[in-house]
Amino acid sequence: MPPCSAGPLFTAAPSPLNHYWSLSLEEQFYLLFPLVVAGALLLGRGRRRVLVGILTIATALSALLCWHLGAADVDRAYFGLDTRLGELLVGALLACALLYRVQLTNLVQRQALRVAGLVGLGGLAWLAHTATVSSSWLYPGGLLLTAVCTALVVAAAVQGGLFAGVLSVAPLTWIGRISYGLYLYHFPIYLWLDGPRTGLSGWQLLALRLAVTFAIAIASYRFVEQPILHGASFRIPRRHLPAVAALTAVAVVVGAVALVDRDAADPL
Repeated sequence: MPPCSAGPLFTAAPSPLNHYWSLSLEEQFYLLFPLVVAGALLLGRGRRRVLVGILTIATALSALLCWHLGAADVDRAYFGLDTRLGELLVGALLACALLYRVQLTNLVQRQALRVAGLVGLGGLAWLAHTATVSSSWLYPGGLLLTAVCTALVVAAAVQGGLFAGVLSVAPLTWIGRISYGLYLYHFPIYLWLDGPRTGLSGWQLLALRLAVTFAIAIASYRFVEQPILHGASFRIPRRHLPAVAALTAVAVVVGAVALVDRDAADPL
């Protein structure tokens, strides 16, 4: 396959909402997938193996389409629901496999799955270190490999033991709780708090970006996401007002510093 080259979405000035494409794909999947499951179960008279077979075929077809389109149009292969469907279906296949028995009873099988989880975790680390959106090997199967590695990690984690314990440490679970907000807000913050605006670089710039991202994600989790999840009102309890005021003050100060035009003759 000829080498891939990044398309216009990767070379043009990025939009602060560019990363929301993944949420769009998820919502389309959530709308369509229940209909597919209902149709497969109706066709197979409730037999799960018919559903698994259909999902497996759909996964393979999606991977082949991603391979085919990735050779000529990275944007199309990377952002399309049909080309990324296979990765979502890997999770669906895992759910089918664990539908009736989440934890394996056979000790040998459980240990083998834990080893596979370690391999999957190492694979994810390697992929995160080496892959870029224009890497040609992603589209013949690299993206699908990422989903398989993730599924192995999830399947191994639910088996308990040391592997699950390491992944269950408090900092990781805490990050997991606010991970939606971290993903939602990090990209516009990273674009906004850049080197020219802040006069920072390296670890100092990274620390500022992380601090602002975490502060906004925590506030969003507490005052937006949780009230919506539990059907509560948006009234802020009086005891939380100092924290909200402190976060607001930090945001205002950071915004004021970030918006200073350091190239102008008079920054004020």
